[in-house]
Amino acid sequence: MPLITVHDALRLALPVSTRVVAGHSGLQRHVTWPAVARAVAPIFSDLRGGEFALVSILSLRDIDPPLSLAVLVERLSSVPVSAVTVVGNIDAKAIEIADIHQIPLVQCANDVDIREIERELQRLISDYDAQLERRAAQIALELGELSLAGGGIGVMATTLAQRTGRHVAIFSDKGDLLVTDEQNPHVDLIRQYMPRAGSTQVAGLEFWCHPLVAVDHALGYTVLIGPTLAESDRQTVRRASMALALELTKNQALNAVEARYRGNFVEQLLSGQLTDQIVIQQRARELGFDVRQPHCAVIIAVPVQQIPALQTQFSGVLHDVGLSAPWIVHTKGVMLFVPKATNSAPFITELWSAVSSKFPQLRMTIGRSVASTADWHRSVQEAEQVLRLPKPSQAAPMSYDTVGVFQLLLPMAHTSETMAFYRAHLGPLLDYDREQRGELLHTLEAYFDCAGNLARTAELIHVHRNTLLYRLSRISQICHVALDDSETRLSLWLAVKLHHILAHIEESN
Repeated sequence: MPLITVHDALRLALPVSTRVVAGHSGLQRHVTWPAVARAVAPIFSDLRGGEFALVSILSLRDIDPPLSLAVLVERLSSVPVSAVTVVGNIDAKAIEIADIHQIPLVQCANDVDIREIERELQRLISDYDAQLERRAAQIALELGELSLAGGGIGVMATTLAQRTGRHVAIFSDKGDLLVTDEQNPHVDLIRQYMPRAGSTQVAGLEFWCHPLVAVDHALGYTVLIGPTLAESDRQTVRRASMALALELTKNQALNAVEARYRGNFVEQLLSGQLTDQIVIQQRARELGFDVRQPHCAVIIAVPVQQIPALQTQFSGVLHDVGLSAPWIVHTKGVMLFVPKATNSAPFITELWSAVSSKFPQLRMTIGRSVASTADWHRSVQEAEQVLRLPKPSQAAPMSYDTVGVFQLLLPMAHTSETMAFYRAHLGPLLDYDREQRGELLHTLEAYFDCAGNLARTAELIHVHRNTLLYRLSRISQICHVALDDSETRLSLWLAVKLHHILAHIEESN
């Protein structure tokens, strides 16, 4: 028979609402048997050490003379008992005494039946394996009830974490992180973990991974995380895996139906197949959207290997930020249509934060608002055009409204006339920099950014004024232009802007 610790008792016998308020360093003390306090002196009889003392504050008040909890804890420390569990309010003095003697002081809710706790502890001590199986079955049943009630995989993960006292992560069958428990402090570490069945040590923590399977079909993985994991933890996860697997199966089926219905609706709008406004509004209402107000297209792009995870989790992200908006999968990630009423800086910031917390390398681009669903395709084109611009140095959403001259350049970037203009004005300079490993293009851009101010340009690129003048002279010679001519400067400035678009497109390919 295994030795039972206070920690075991807390996880396997006491109510889940129980909390330790003092004496945390004594959680590995061995428990011999439960002992219930009586309402008469002596309130405990024949204590031999290791007892799990169960006390009601009301019973202490009924003793003549009344006994304070602090005095009782002091007396029990000389036995010593393994822990003191209290039903009722615990005062600061009792907490202080428990910490001094390193006795776990445990608080239960006022409506808890002490005799039921006693019976649960007796079962645990008398037949550890049976009680372990019983508690695991209780947790599995609770998760199943949460699934039936529509609690969702996130709530189920958090509940499993609370019942085991460990942290929990759920992964897809492809290894993408789906959810973690709400209080999980190891999210960054978990993102780097590649789930595989069994135990793995990661940064001083044990990651125990259990596959989620339904009818021999892999659905994902449950990962339990803690400094050290016990067999009771693994047993609980094994029993809970059925409920988790069923929830994932249900989610996959519902998401597939929803995505197909939602996707058909949005795709028909964008292709012009759906034009009857009454039908459009009716179908939108069925999906929970109001398309009567202006909308703008928003594209969220992530690295190619993260696209499936983003698309799988995106409905949950929208739910978290409280937005009901039509969305579909996109070749770069996802695309949604945001109603103008919520198309404000605070909302975009909130959506950005919600997605970037899971996908730090995202890009978000935004088209202009359009009044009618018939013009949604135009907002999409604008959001996709902004996606062709280089990623800004500081991660932030990019709106078509704010890209300035790029609004003119983006639609024509690949025309033969534009390419001819680009090569004619900037080609010789690009060839020179490539062959000589020079910095003339960088110098020219800085010169334009500083509106031709030589002192500011030299300071920006960290060169002497004479070096800057030499470089500008070389640019004039190589490009066969005079930089003091306003039309020449305008043409070169436009060519530099085109270079940003074309270079980014080339890198993306």
